[in-house]
Amino acid sequence: MLKYYNETNNFGDLLNPLIFNHYLTGFFDDDPETIFLGIGTLLGLEKGTPITKKIIVFSSGYGHGDTFTYGTAPVIDERYDVMCVRGPLTAKVLGLNPSFALSDGALLLNHMNFQERKKRHAYSYIPHHVSEGMFDGWPEITEAAGLHFISPHENVLSIIEQIQESEVVITEAMHGAIIADIFRVPWIPVKAYSHINEFKWQDWALTLNLKVEFHPLGSLFNKRLIKAMIRNAMPHTWQKPLTAMAALIYKINHDRQRKRQVIRELKNAKAVRPFLSKRQLLNDKSSQLLDKIELLKHKDQPV
Repeated sequence: MLKYYNETNNFGDLLNPLIFNHYLTGFFDDDPETIFLGIGTLLGLEKGTPITKKIIVFSSGYGHGDTFTYGTAPVIDERYDVMCVRGPLTAKVLGLNPSFALSDGALLLNHMNFQERKKRHAYSYIPHHVSEGMFDGWPEITEAAGLHFISPHENVLSIIEQIQESEVVITEAMHGAIIADIFRVPWIPVKAYSHINEFKWQDWALTLNLKVEFHPLGSLFNKRLIKAMIRNAMPHTWQKPLTAMAALIYKINHDRQRKRQVIRELKNAKAVRPFLSKRQLLNDKSSQLLDKIELLKHKDQPV
């Protein structure tokens, strides 16, 4: 059974059926006794059930430092068949030999013969899928900064095409950077919210001899979240109409100023030196992942 995070329509997670159904056609069934963990920060979230007898791990990662979101690290016992993990940081947390740290399974896109596409966008921006829901005006903000906006909730093939059509990608979404790197599009990592897990990024980037440095962006919030923040900050006075109204007006005006600030920061990000891995190393890592796919085909029955 192919397992991945599917509670939101997020393109990074939806790479799983696109890639693994391509390479492992007919490999998966609905039997929960054997589960397959592929692309994503899954190792603390998907630990099987009492009836699970086998857990195949193929390039999955762990999100150290945020157990609320990513759970606790699993104990690698006899149920686990680890083919590879996302990076050396995950391998270290799990007590695995460093040789298991290959890279993110999305690198298998490198062998899927996508057609080249004409460049249409000088710069594109991809928020983290959670970040997009925290603020309603990302398309307008990015347009004001001279960026093409790519929603992480769009169709995964459309996102890949839009990344290919970009000269540079500015991204808060890790898989935006990974896909950009695969298609040789320089990328600039940014961080607007505290939920961005830097451990995950460094885990993957180290497999390509990169060390990520984030360009900071101000955090923006929609009116619903602004009201919730004021309510939490003023639990005893929130019910007083004048106090609540004054606080809300102040917060909304402050947020308008932050919008102008974020537009400036996005413009400044375009001047940041982008990242891009070495082509030969990328090819080597994706070929090693392909070798693991072939090994899996010969050692296991459908799952």
